[in-house]
Amino acid sequence: MHERYFNDFLTEEEIAILHLHSSSMFFRPKIDLTPEEFKSKLNETNGVVIDCRTREECADGTWPDAIQLDWLSGEVHDHLEQLDKSKSYFLYCHAGSRSAQATAFLQSQGIQNAYNVGAYASIISGS
Repeated sequence: MHERYFNDFLTEEEIAILHLHSSSMFFRPKIDLTPEEFKSKLNETNGVVIDCRTREECADGTWPDAIQLDWLSGEVHDHLEQLDKSKSYFLYCHAGSRSAQATAFLQSQGIQNAYNVGAYASIISGS
């Protein structure tokens, strides 16, 4: 019933975005690796860390040598062609939702070794 109502006022893209944002409000994002697993796999693969937060959020600190690509402003999409599909990528953000979306996007574009490692505070503290 609600979808029929929304279809009268919203485009399909707007409805998809609404569904995406409402689901992330009620469900925790899928985290692929614990902080310990992340650190181990990062060292093992010599992977690349991507910070999906905004520049303002990064002002409080970032993972050493992380590439900052703001998911909300489309920077992950803009830099896709520059990413080596044979490398491992470890993505994080403030709470894990944006990095989960960015990880799913990279995987859909053929980057098989993309992992959501969740929240910046978790990987820094190790818990």
